[in-house]
Amino acid sequence: MNDGDDSFIFMNRFSSLAAEVSSKVQPAAVMVDRPLWANTAPTVLGASSRLDLFWFLFSPYTVFRIKYLAVIHKEHEESAEAFAERMRSEIATALGFKLSPYTASDKAEYEKRYIDELNRPVSNNSLYSPGRPPSPGLIRMTNQVAEVLPYVPREVIMRDLSRTGAVDMTISNILEGVVSYTPINTAEPSNQSRSSGTLPQGVGRSCDNPVFSKYSLDRMASFQERKAAMIAEARKRYIEKKGLTGLD
Repeated sequence: MNDGDDSFIFMNRFSSLAAEVSSKVQPAAVMVDRPLWANTAPTVLGASSRLDLFWFLFSPYTVFRIKYLAVIHKEHEESAEAFAERMRSEIATALGFKLSPYTASDKAEYEKRYIDELNRPVSNNSLYSPGRPPSPGLIRMTNQVAEVLPYVPREVIMRDLSRTGAVDMTISNILEGVVSYTPINTAEPSNQSRSSGTLPQGVGRSCDNPVFSKYSLDRMASFQERKAAMIAEARKRYIEKKGLTGLD
């Protein structure tokens, strides 16, 4: 299982069947290579066996390297699960993989949910495009997200809501950095704020800094600090709004 970075490849948990059949097991590590100019993965997320076979036949050649490891003996009173875990650890070390807490069934379930999410039809009523007015339902959900994240542009919120269709999921996407955006400049107070001499509600003092450095690196650092403060404030509002405890 790959998390998107080749330097972090994980090996899923094994079934204990092999450990139950015999008390002596010969583990083997299998590595698959293809030419650099036609380097296709042996399998991809959601691919069927037929599709994997097609790419296997389409590739000029596929090299299978098998590395046999030392025979592992089951220790006295060692459970089948512990024996299987020891086998997995030996193979993962030989391949340079990390250990994953998930099983093949967990991976298959994740693939199914991921593919279903990609193929889920989006209702026309929730679609958003700049050329036409949004639906009342989309406006309502946008207002709910804007209450928690007042610094995120409404257009960004609407665009993500039209994809997810869920307020909580859009809030999570924004807080986790899945959705990229430029925070709204709330440093300029409104007319009412100028007359009263107070800042708009929800704007921290750390964001109201009219002095900018002449150095680009300093300006970028200041922007990152303000953005981090806004994310922390949004997370606090979200926890308070949902009545969640123990998350800080």
